[in-house]
Amino acid sequence: MTDQFTIQALDSIRELTESRLRKFVKVKPFIRYADIRISVSEGRGAFCENGEEKYSGTDYGFSYGARVLAGEEIAAAGYFGLTLGKDALSRFAAILEDGLTHAYERALCNARHKIRAKKRFGQLGDCLWDMELAPAEIVRASVSAEYEISPLSISPTSISSHLKDISKELSAMDSRILYNQVGASTMLEREFFTSSEGTAIDQTFAITHGIA
Repeated sequence: MTDQFTIQALDSIRELTESRLRKFVKVKPFIRYADIRISVSEGRGAFCENGEEKYSGTDYGFSYGARVLAGEEIAAAGYFGLTLGKDALSRFAAILEDGLTHAYERALCNARHKIRAKKRFGQLGDCLWDMELAPAEIVRASVSAEYEISPLSISPTSISSHLKDISKELSAMDSRILYNQVGASTMLEREFFTSSEGTAIDQTFAITHGIA
């Protein structure tokens, strides 16, 4: 693995994620449904204050989330989420297992408390219901990002240069403007969703935003 983290990192853990999720659902009792979401991104950005550069550079993101619906009598949801670093790729199987287990145990705990509340509060407890998701079509698809210019082809230096010009223009607009900050970033974000029902969607987005 190289030092640079790219959205292609998802290729190395996608199959692992699907297989571990299916196995987890099979061996754990009282699970009705589970899904996993993984997000990886890489981008460039800059900030300027009063016409001077404060920061420019590249960055990446890597995060993982799990949801489990489980319960012996009635079902409830349990969730887990974690922001990761690039070193997590080498131990991702263990991270997956820990996260699913955490979400599963939370779901069971929520379900136990839900059934106790239903029995304790009578008519009021009837507002607590068995959690069930609406039927959804199983989809397996990969969707590429759409753009005219790739965010990854833009250098942090060029972003910073453009922002400095904007910041200077803001300062010159009115003597009452005592301070301004301008920022912008552009990135590719790749998201992977897979469920225990068999859905697997791999989609990449091109995202650019700014603030002044």
